[in-house]
Amino acid sequence: PHLPRMNPQDLGLLTWALARFRHVPEPCWVQQLLDVTQGCMGSLDPQGLCNLLWALAVLELQPSRSWMAAAVAAAGSKMAGFQPQGLAVLLWSVAKLGSRPSQRWLRAAADAASRQLLQFKPAELAMLCHALARLHYQQQPATVVSDGSLSLQQQQQQQADEQTCRSCR
Repeated sequence: PHLPRMNPQDLGLLTWALARFRHVPEPCWVQQLLDVTQGCMGSLDPQGLCNLLWALAVLELQPSRSWMAAAVAAAGSKMAGFQPQGLAVLLWSVAKLGSRPSQRWLRAAADAASRQLLQFKPAELAMLCHALARLHYQQQPATVVSDGSLSLQQQQQQQADEQTCRSCR
């Protein structure tokens, strides 16, 4: 009954704590949580989104497609704010929950990861690569410009993709 009065960050943290203890709440509580959080996804910071998505994945609670779409959209708009652990957890959670974000969204996540590649711990990198594979991430093939070379942006993207993929092997 108190969920609508809690701030979004606290809702994410509360759900995370329940998952840490492997406590699956009653279905009516879960439904109220999903109803309340769907409307405030945009106000969750990256850590709050990670907490919430991770908890749902660990507890094997399945939100609706519209809820997941709101969560994925909120995460996409904050992609640059995720730390390495958060990116790994975000992608693992999205994959575990059965969502299928667009290739554009996955590319933004891969780009955010490649910019922080040296800060990833080995376990986080493994989690990230596993999640990208489960989500069917596909590197975008480069197009050749008229003189036979790649554009500077495509060269930079190709290098970032190759660096991310080498780390995933």
